[in-house]
Amino acid sequence: MKNILLFSTSLSSGGAERFALTHQKMLIGMGYKVYLVASNPIIELGEVNKDTYYTLHNDKALLNVALKPYRLHKFLKEKKIDLIIDNRTRLNGFKTLIYELAFGNRKKIKIIHNHNTSLYLFDTKWLNNLLLKNYAKIVGVSQAIQEKVEHLTAWKNVEFIYNPIPEINLQQTVNDIPDSPYILFYGRFENKSKNLLFLLQAYSQSALPQKNIKLFLMGKGKDQQEIEKQINELQLNHLVQILPQRSQPFDVVSKALFTVMCSHYEGFPMTIVESLSLGVPVVSTNFQSGPSEIITNEFNGLITNQNLTDYTKALNRMASDHELLEFCKINAKKSVEHLSMQNISNQWSDLIDKIT
Repeated sequence: MKNILLFSTSLSSGGAERFALTHQKMLIGMGYKVYLVASNPIIELGEVNKDTYYTLHNDKALLNVALKPYRLHKFLKEKKIDLIIDNRTRLNGFKTLIYELAFGNRKKIKIIHNHNTSLYLFDTKWLNNLLLKNYAKIVGVSQAIQEKVEHLTAWKNVEFIYNPIPEINLQQTVNDIPDSPYILFYGRFENKSKNLLFLLQAYSQSALPQKNIKLFLMGKGKDQQEIEKQINELQLNHLVQILPQRSQPFDVVSKALFTVMCSHYEGFPMTIVESLSLGVPVVSTNFQSGPSEIITNEFNGLITNQNLTDYTKALNRMASDHELLEFCKINAKKSVEHLSMQNISNQWSDLIDKIT
């Protein structure tokens, strides 16, 4: 049995962090001993297994940040870790070097969760080659990410494995949702990546307000005040509702007419996968990367270019064309069957066996 460490920045509500928990469950189910280590103590995803979770942060330590690589080194040695799977975005060159020294000569896999590869790679090839080329595999979570990394680096050790559909529990206890039709965005309130001001503009110009179809925004983030300001300026207070972040958002998702995305960039957006797995179509712009690898236009949703007029038309069409909406609902679940936990587990098992 191999001992594996999944290394994450934190267990906040982001897609990469949510994937880390799903990934741990998946690998444990495959027979591995898997520890989840976070460099920061933030936990927004419900309970964690204290026997397999460890944070490098210590509030009582005077040199907390400086001691994190040392704590990691001790943990790797104590738990006899064979393989490290690193989910983190990159640090600066010096900090990256310190952590690479802490990793020692263990086998390593780097997962790149975003098409904005500057979050994971350095700007210069020599620094990438110095600090990251020695990973056994670089795994992108979409084919578009794999192709971009290969183009930027010319590395031969890059491939892609999609994220699996996570375990979804429907509690049917959505008491704070008005009994009226709604569309839904859920995720971080970060306009730079999620493009939420664009979404509000499209919704305000669409026919949905006249149909009393509400827009729910579920989550939290640093741009919430800016989003609330835009809602006020567009006079949408009675139609757009901000819902608190939920560790289990799926009851709210399952009751939506359809979900919406219009990001500037993503990796492999799990909100699209989760929505489709619940039989809820998606209306999305064709940002980099993910939507075109998940959504088939007019089959399980609608996908448009990143144009306000076109996206507004797509909202109108999905809300008014009931035959299309029902057709996409029927196709939604089967369109993501290839992303089942079993299928993705098999791909990870093959990869781990190959490098260890």
